[in-house]
Amino acid sequence: MEAQFSPGPRKLLQGMLGQKTKAELIIKALNQCADYKLKTIPKKNGSLRKLYVPPTDLKKLQRLLLRNFFYLFKSKISLTMHGFLPGRSIVSNANSHKDKSWKHVTRLDLKDAFPSVKAENIRSIFQEYLFQEIADYADQYRERKLKPRKWFKKIYHLHPIFPSRRVRWFRRLIINNLDSDFPWDITARFIEHLVTLTTYQGALPQGAPTSPFLLNLVLSHLKIPENISRQLNEEAYDHALSIYADDIVISTKKEITRDMLGKLISTIEASGTFTVNREKTIQSKRRQIDPLITGLRVAKRFNSRGGRINNKVIVPKKKILAIRSLIHQATIDPSADKDNRVAGYIAFLKGVYPKPEGYPKGRIIGDIPPAVLKPYLKYLKSLDSRPTS
Repeated sequence: MEAQFSPGPRKLLQGMLGQKTKAELIIKALNQCADYKLKTIPKKNGSLRKLYVPPTDLKKLQRLLLRNFFYLFKSKISLTMHGFLPGRSIVSNANSHKDKSWKHVTRLDLKDAFPSVKAENIRSIFQEYLFQEIADYADQYRERKLKPRKWFKKIYHLHPIFPSRRVRWFRRLIINNLDSDFPWDITARFIEHLVTLTTYQGALPQGAPTSPFLLNLVLSHLKIPENISRQLNEEAYDHALSIYADDIVISTKKEITRDMLGKLISTIEASGTFTVNREKTIQSKRRQIDPLITGLRVAKRFNSRGGRINNKVIVPKKKILAIRSLIHQATIDPSADKDNRVAGYIAFLKGVYPKPEGYPKGRIIGDIPPAVLKPYLKYLKSLDSRPTS
């Protein structure tokens, strides 16, 4: 059965996605919302991670939503969030904890974080944001009519729902229906389309392009980071806090006690949305072991080309050896898949080990560890000797 929807919400959705987005794509995507494919990936503990892969048209529309509409709400995301956001990564997440003054590290894991976010969470957030936008815009227009000379600046840029000319028809609709329910009704149905396009079986599907951003938005909207920091401040804990997807990391100068840990878990679970996986709660002392944060190690001492650097984020030795092995295999038994994987890992290493100050401009290798750099240079030479097809 094909999706049915009225022109108003469809036109608003199409405007938010860009004028080149055709209504046909929106209809196809809405008709594919129940056609996710289940994919399983083995976890380290032997269990399976379930990923729900959206169909082609739905995935394309979700990416448009993420880039052209959801990113308008980046200011709503807490600065402690580092996952799946422009300019933030596992590197910035680990860098938040590299200061040598932090002596203890506590890691908390949100159990089934993506499916814990329900469709009602998404609906209520956008109802709050977008309904408030309409109310503010209508109030400012009434003020403009009363004091036209006082209204010097355009206010469109203050309202994410009115970002450009794409939806100026909706601004006029609000102005012409200040005391009508018509704009509110269109927005409510527009929000229902957002919920339908971004949820599966009533929850966030892990595997959809929009899910990580919406997870960050829900965590920020529920003030999870602020509540954790408030609880720590009340107990006089100096701390650094970061969140990457479902992984919460807290660095402190003094050890978090068992009672305090219980309070933090209760603070998170008081939201009524998330629960903490107590089996994955880890506390460590930095003087005993360098902490591992989102796959990167915060090392107390690091040898960089003959010099000693304290508190640097590095790639664990086991991962370095695996990358070196892959480069060696790509050198002696080349294939397109191995070349792509090597390129991806080298880009990853460049992000972790940026160019040091004064590094020659013509060189692009950066400060990659010699264990990988030497085989990589040999790999680059092998590319020149490959037969051309």
